[in-house]
Amino acid sequence: MKILFFSLLLTSSTFATLRPHVKRTPHRPFNLCKDLITAVNYPYYIHTIQSEYLVYIEGTSTKEVSINKWNDFLEHHSTNTELCMWNKFILTDFIFYHQQEESFFDNINRIAFLELRNKYYTDWLETLRDRDPVETKQRFQTLQSFTKLIHFKPGDQLKAEIHRLLGGRSIFNSIFTEYVEAFLFKDEILSSLNCMQDKLNMSQGYIFDKFLECTRNDKHLLLEILGVLSSQRMYLLRDIQTKNLDRSELAYEILKSSSLLYFELEVYAEKNGTQSIYPKNVEGIKSKKPYHFYSVAFIASYLQKMGYENSEIIENSHFYAAKYKNYITKIGIIYNFLLLQSYDKGTVADEEQILREQQFASQWVINN
Repeated sequence: MKILFFSLLLTSSTFATLRPHVKRTPHRPFNLCKDLITAVNYPYYIHTIQSEYLVYIEGTSTKEVSINKWNDFLEHHSTNTELCMWNKFILTDFIFYHQQEESFFDNINRIAFLELRNKYYTDWLETLRDRDPVETKQRFQTLQSFTKLIHFKPGDQLKAEIHRLLGGRSIFNSIFTEYVEAFLFKDEILSSLNCMQDKLNMSQGYIFDKFLECTRNDKHLLLEILGVLSSQRMYLLRDIQTKNLDRSELAYEILKSSSLLYFELEVYAEKNGTQSIYPKNVEGIKSKKPYHFYSVAFIASYLQKMGYENSEIIENSHFYAAKYKNYITKIGIIYNFLLLQSYDKGTVADEEQILREQQFASQWVINN
């Protein structure tokens, strides 16, 4: 299985076309960034970036040299990889996602680095004001073809309903895309998002109940925002061509605001504790990646509205989420090998915990 996944990564459309690069302006918008770093080719680029960064900070007393040194490196240093706005964001995000920060920095101020990552993301969002076509290299055709072979529609009616709802094309593509395109035009979503952003900026402690005020106690709407939109980070914005949709400006603003909300939630969790970004009455949550919990909670809420029995919801709502985590863990082992670090880092480290938290999510929906 590991060899199969490794082969798929190597033959994926993004990974297979890698070539030597020359430096270009760091201010290209996303679709003009020729050296586009993605989830697939990141292991290729990061070793070069790391070597260049460590050379850049030679002569200093420690590797850390403050967050400003990393920012200076990305903003001003001439590298062999184009450091466009997207790449500055994705490098900073993935270094922490794959737990590589200790190989780059000493005395890490995690909050400061995540806030810098959010700044890079906001800068990238500014380049999308005209909603340029998304870079076609990120379609992952090979992985999508393989996914069709193993992710076929099941015969069980309830699982088939979840399969249709997810619309999964590969582990690197966004999900819920048809559902999202159908409900992006609700004005109350954007007003709720603006309210939620204000709550984050002004609050401390548990945030879920304050978010619920923003949706006028509509729990399902809040789970749509947290579990369908925000939980997919930047990937819906990457995959959905809002320019082709009715009320495209509203759709774009919703995707932009909801993706930024996710990154702000990660910072909030660092400042206020992991439990602060989850409902008060859910215990045992340790993950600072809330998409695992809220995406399953949304599915459970959706099935509840469809009229399924509680026992069926508890048994099935996390079925595909668990499959996803199992697959991404296997790929994580390969990534850790490619990143020259211990096998149990990144997506491998939290597998058992995430599988438990997915079950917590469906149970919480039933109980509340």
